[in-house]
Amino acid sequence: MEQKPFLSVIMPVYNAEAYVAAAVRSVLRQTFRELELICVNDCSKDGSLSVLQALAAEDSRLRIIDSPVNVGAGGARNLGLEAATGEYITFVDADDSIEPCLYTTAVKACQEGSFDQVVWGLTEEHYDPRGRHIRSVPVIPEECPVTDPAQLPGVILELEDKTLFGYQWNSLYRGSILRKHGIRFEKALLYEDFFFNLAFAEHMQTLCVLPFNGYRYFKRVNGSITQTFTRDYFDLSCRRISELYGFCQRRECDSDGLYRILGNRLLRYTLSALRRNVDPRSGMDGHQRKQWFRSVCQMPLYRQLLPRCAPSHPAHAVLRFSILHGIAAPALLLGRLLFLLKK
Repeated sequence: MEQKPFLSVIMPVYNAEAYVAAAVRSVLRQTFRELELICVNDCSKDGSLSVLQALAAEDSRLRIIDSPVNVGAGGARNLGLEAATGEYITFVDADDSIEPCLYTTAVKACQEGSFDQVVWGLTEEHYDPRGRHIRSVPVIPEECPVTDPAQLPGVILELEDKTLFGYQWNSLYRGSILRKHGIRFEKALLYEDFFFNLAFAEHMQTLCVLPFNGYRYFKRVNGSITQTFTRDYFDLSCRRISELYGFCQRRECDSDGLYRILGNRLLRYTLSALRRNVDPRSGMDGHQRKQWFRSVCQMPLYRQLLPRCAPSHPAHAVLRFSILHGIAAPALLLGRLLFLLKK
């Protein structure tokens, strides 16, 4: 019987002909060799599949799933999860790359502590519309091995604060937990990765955070969902905050950090929503924007989080005051100013 790999790496591929070879090679050239790479071609219309087939001929650890229908990034990852045989599972996007020693570093930590999840940092590689590299921004968390489940909410909140809890490609996940509980990516316009991680967190007991930015996240100007107008943005953002708050409550976490992090995140999302409401694509006039704000002021989530939230930015302080006192004018003015600045 063929021995199962320790690690399964899943890569969704859609119209990534220009980048996928570099992404695949960054996985296959890892110093840690006991892995399988499952590339899911999600009905690419370019030459992505041909590139994958040529790479698979060079290395038998690369397996290709050619989806007959387009299922989106989350759906492609789900197909990979169904096929994965590794003890641990991780992900890579087809237009990113990883440092050669990433999996050696992560697996070593995993084996030494028998952690359910291992998380690491990243380097954001920013490009302008012409494809020129602008800057590199490292995001490196503090080292933190967690063996006491009671400490998990606090560490997860800190990861969320550093934007590291909202990705799936900066973690190793224990495969048995994913399989036992049927954890999969849901179909959502935003935050698929976040909801996947929170579903996993409900069942894990241990976690290790590594101070290593081993993932290179290429932020290019394109037509991705994060750069388009999304009508469900605010509802999904509130759901993100609400579900993480619920998780912390179930784990009996009620720290000042909880209200600082989630309160400021909620205020940030609200400012973004106020800006988006001014966008002509929202179809909202001034009266409708005021009515929207008044409805926001009545939402229980604001009453739960904002009274104990210490705003981290002057704009957050203005918005917090406006919401808690039901005064629309300052909040609507902030939204218009932000929209004009973003134009």
